[in-house]
Amino acid sequence: MKRYMAAIIAVVVALALALPVMANPFADVPENHWAYEAVKQLAAAGLVQGFPDGTFKGSEGMTRYQMAMVVARLLSDLDAQIRDAIQQAKDEATIQEAQQQEAINKAIDEAKMQAVDMSKAAAQEIAQAAAEEAAKAAAEQAAQGAAEQARKAAEEAIQAHAAAQAKANAEAQAQAGAQAQPEQAQPAQPAQPAEAAAQQAQPGQSQSQPVVVEKPIIEKIIEQHIVEKEGSVDQATLDARVAETIAVIEALKTEFNQELSALGVRVTALEDQLALVNSKIEDVNQVTAQLSSKLAKTASDLEAHIAGHEKVRISGDSAVRFNDVDISGSGTPWLDPFNPENNDAAENASSTDYVFAPTSEFSHELNLKLTANVADGVVAEAGLAAMTNIFGGGWDNNAFQLKDNGLYLDIVTPGILRHVHVGNVAEPAGTFSDLTLQGHLLRDDDGVPIYEGALAEMAYGRLNATGLVWRLQAPVTDAGSAAYARYAAAVDAKLSLTDNLIIGATYVTAFDDEKSIANGPATVDRDSVAAVNAKANLALGWSASAEFARHIDGSGAQHTAADMSLDGRLGPVQLGAAYTRVEAGYQPEFVEVPYDSTEDRGIDNNVKTVSVQASLPLAVVGGQLTLTGGYEKTGNANWVPEPGDDGKDVVATQSAGVKFERNLLGADVAAGVDVALAHRDSAKPNPIVNSLEIARSISATYAPLSAEYSVTDVRDFDAKTPVSKETVLDLGFAHNLTPAIALRGGYKSYNMDVQDARSTAVPEAYTVKTAGVDLGFDVTTVTKLTGSWEYKRVDYSDATPWTEDSTEIEGVKTTAKAGIESQVTPNTKLTGEVSMASGSVKDPGVDGRMLAGEIGLAHHIAENTDLELGYKAVSYTANDDPANSYRSNVATASLVVKF
Repeated sequence: MKRYMAAIIAVVVALALALPVMANPFADVPENHWAYEAVKQLAAAGLVQGFPDGTFKGSEGMTRYQMAMVVARLLSDLDAQIRDAIQQAKDEATIQEAQQQEAINKAIDEAKMQAVDMSKAAAQEIAQAAAEEAAKAAAEQAAQGAAEQARKAAEEAIQAHAAAQAKANAEAQAQAGAQAQPEQAQPAQPAQPAEAAAQQAQPGQSQSQPVVVEKPIIEKIIEQHIVEKEGSVDQATLDARVAETIAVIEALKTEFNQELSALGVRVTALEDQLALVNSKIEDVNQVTAQLSSKLAKTASDLEAHIAGHEKVRISGDSAVRFNDVDISGSGTPWLDPFNPENNDAAENASSTDYVFAPTSEFSHELNLKLTANVADGVVAEAGLAAMTNIFGGGWDNNAFQLKDNGLYLDIVTPGILRHVHVGNVAEPAGTFSDLTLQGHLLRDDDGVPIYEGALAEMAYGRLNATGLVWRLQAPVTDAGSAAYARYAAAVDAKLSLTDNLIIGATYVTAFDDEKSIANGPATVDRDSVAAVNAKANLALGWSASAEFARHIDGSGAQHTAADMSLDGRLGPVQLGAAYTRVEAGYQPEFVEVPYDSTEDRGIDNNVKTVSVQASLPLAVVGGQLTLTGGYEKTGNANWVPEPGDDGKDVVATQSAGVKFERNLLGADVAAGVDVALAHRDSAKPNPIVNSLEIARSISATYAPLSAEYSVTDVRDFDAKTPVSKETVLDLGFAHNLTPAIALRGGYKSYNMDVQDARSTAVPEAYTVKTAGVDLGFDVTTVTKLTGSWEYKRVDYSDATPWTEDSTEIEGVKTTAKAGIESQVTPNTKLTGEVSMASGSVKDPGVDGRMLAGEIGLAHHIAENTDLELGYKAVSYTANDDPANSYRSNVATASLVVKF
């Protein structure tokens, strides 16, 4: 066997290394699957890493632990994204603040420049307007009185000039008369102009040189302008015009001096206003600087506040609960007297999962969860669940004590050590295997871990590993019953050699701690199992897996187990092959043996099975035709027939089948035939060596009706005689009469007719009749009435009377319920229900009637604060034996504050 196993693993490894890498993130998710892209995106984001064996297992339910891992990764990513977003927002705020400050400064500078420019422009505008106004007024004044002024000025100038000329002439004549007396013989000289005479009269001047009077430059400019404009003008007119123009200029000069004085006053006022504007701008600068400083401080405080609150978060709840249960009557107070599990085990009669337990409890519970972002990607979570009993309930004292799984520590990191959990532990999904550790043995019926210990998950490159340590029992030190504490440890590692090849190793051990007490047995019990495994995703959609395990029990005996499979597609044909061998005695501590078909868990030992299967789907005449075929050989681990009634035979079965499905006239119809030819090697006397099994079935669904009929015949192939015949007829009805009324019903007839005593089948014949109604009416927008009625009757034939091993429970049971639900106020909800269950069933063997009524009040006091009150009364009357009757009254109250 070892040679075969080594050869198989070598072939698998060689094929995996030789064939190309597949693009799929998970081998069991085909690219044409409707959820392929979503799964691929989750894998690319790192939220879903798949199981260590490289599969996704999309058809399996998601456990709370798997959800916790996905949520933890999501929270880690969200935490990083939130931090990045906050940092980006702060950076953007800083940039925006700087831009705003720069814009404010620029606006202030522009305002200053605009104010100065406006002041200058205003001054220039005022001056220009004043000058234009003065010039306009002067022009108007000049236009109105120019003629009069010019006339008067000319007259005055002419008169002055004439007087001066007359005076000059008189003086010249007087002087000439005085000179004529001594010089009678000289001829008379012509008269000189007055200017010349005046010059001659000036002292210090030679009487022979004329006197020249220089004109002012302004008079020359005016004379030149008049001459250029009007042409030749006599001297008198020219002098008059010059004198007139100079007089006008002097008048304008005086008026302009007055206007300029007024303009100076206005400019001074504008300068004062400009100074005031500059002062206000400086005030704005100071206020802006203060606001910028306050904004920076606020941002710093906010950043520190966010960082502090992000680092540590405290959540949880505190609850005060009251529970009072009163029992009267001599019967066992079952929660449901018709539950067939009541008599499964004696402990059920004392378990609160099955019976009302007399009690009066008033307790205070505290649940705390501390979450700390220790570093980037490192999240630590600590939980505490404790309670104290204020009174009642059978507790020894009212000390503050931990609840089950009441203390834990959970750490998630991005490093090699990915996850650590201390508290109640169980194996993570996708780790270990059915040959080494089966997780349901570490959990209760609700899936909650039952053992305390530690869990570590590690990842380094392509290597992933999971380790657990947990305690199986506490030390017992009472005299006469001393025992060791018992512990267990498990390690599962997976190494991805390539993207398509994963190899792994597993080790699980359970052992007694001989040092846990002073004195104990001389030997220490130890149970361990070690395994190696490999999984390869081959090209063209093929995959292969193999596992080999060795178990060493407490006595040191060794037992092995092997499991291999190969699956793939050859064109349209789906192929599969499997090999399983488990030796007798292979039963590790945490592997359930034998296989439980009801719960679909556990394995069988002392078994060896080889199988090959094929299926071919075809589209035919508007429907789906599926052809199947296979071969299987199974027996004990050595394929040797065993004697005795419990001995295993070696059976080789060849099978073929055909199934056709399509929609026909609105009905979903399916029909099929399966044929199996089995050859049996048996050590039992007179075995059926060759048997032929033919199974035929047809089903149809045409809402609201459904029907299925099947017949399975088993015949002795060699003797051509019948062995057994199974007939099943199943009818169903389900119809929503209105949105508020739903009807349902069903009928089933089952018959197993055993015609050969050598058959392992059990004769059984029964009928099942069911009927039911579901009601739901919205009386008002806040009030709803509900109701239901259900009837079930099971009858076994006289030929096959009911036994405890029968498939169904014989008897009749009727259940009726009526309820009300009313949202009295937005914060207050009232519920009530009455029910009646009556009947006679053989398991658990009761005949009676149970009446129950309950009322509840839920009030939302404030945010995260809720109050609940409830009362329930149950009365059971036994028809078969009055001593089995009882009454129960249950009062409950709770006040829960979440934070």
